[in-house]
Amino acid sequence: LLKLGVVHEAILCLTKASNYFRKFGIGHPLLKQTLLEKGKSHLKQRDFRLATKTFEELTELDPESAEAWQGRIEALASLGNLTAMNECLDIAIKLRPNHHLNYYNRGLVYTHKKNSKVAIEALIKARELKCSYVMTHVLLSENYFHLKQFAKATESANHALILDPVHEEANLRREAAMSAEQDSLLLGRTIVMQYSVF
Repeated sequence: LLKLGVVHEAILCLTKASNYFRKFGIGHPLLKQTLLEKGKSHLKQRDFRLATKTFEELTELDPESAEAWQGRIEALASLGNLTAMNECLDIAIKLRPNHHLNYYNRGLVYTHKKNSKVAIEALIKARELKCSYVMTHVLLSENYFHLKQFAKATESANHALILDPVHEEANLRREAAMSAEQDSLLLGRTIVMQYSVF
């Protein structure tokens, strides 16, 4: 049903299946797979509260499921629950230390917390693990811009545009960084001229 795009019907079937497995205490692997599919369906329908609840149940049932933690993180990010998201990231990173999305999401948390230095550290790690993920470069550009490192902000936006030449946010970030760098250079020249004329 999920592959046919009938998400609502799929969720109903998955709910019935998970309730059946719980009631009769059978099919632990089937219950885990059913909950995983149910959580993905909730994400697809943008029902992030139910997705969070479903993935939370799954991580309690199977705390070693990296896919369940990733789904839980995605749902929490969509709800804007940065504290819970960050706690889940600690576990997700232990389970999959070489998965770029864990570090991208950590960078996203610290970007929202306005801690650009920590965000950049996480995003650089994400970029090392998967250089082709456009949003890592976009988020790096945003954080470098906040630190007034306009050349690096422009460079990161350019990397994003190499990967996706029509990425609107990357284009806007590049323009803003280039403009800010020009303004900074002009301001620097004006100050030098003021102090050099006596």
